Amino acid sequence: MGVGMTFVILSGGIDLSVGSVLALTTMVVSSLIEKSQIHPFIVMPLVLLMGTGFGAFMGLLIQVFKIPPFIATLGGLYVARGLCYVVSIDTIAITHPIYTSLSRYQINIIGNNFISINVVMAFIIVLIGVFLAHYTKFGRTVYAIGG
Repeated sequence: MGVGMTFVILSGGIDLSVGSVLALTTMVVSSLIEKSQIHPFIVMPLVLLMGTGFGAFMGLLIQVFKIPPFIATLGGLYVARGLCYVVSIDTIAITHPIYTSLSRYQINIIGNNFISINVVMAFIIVLIGVFLAHYTKFGRTVYAIGG
């Protein structure tokens, strides 16, 4: 989210809904895995599409209907937050063994030192973001719009 928000801020935009969309997606993931017993490898792509669709809808409101980003994303914040309450008002712990093993996976680097796969994925995402921002037409356009 931080890398994506960097591009939004660099372009001079704002998105207030990202935290609430994150909360909504995690509530949907936990509900589908724990309550509906759907396999995590089915749930994860569906929820990624849901979050992407939510963001695309915010972009559509801003671009097509010329709604100011602050107003559109503030509305999206409250919609996503409200949908969280529709999913559940209680915390839903995910106990599925595949989800647990993926979250605890570690890579042995030297001796008894380990690095979490989450750290490796975050580092790769940051590198991709740096590459996009500095070495692509998209990155130059983002800087041109915001600068």
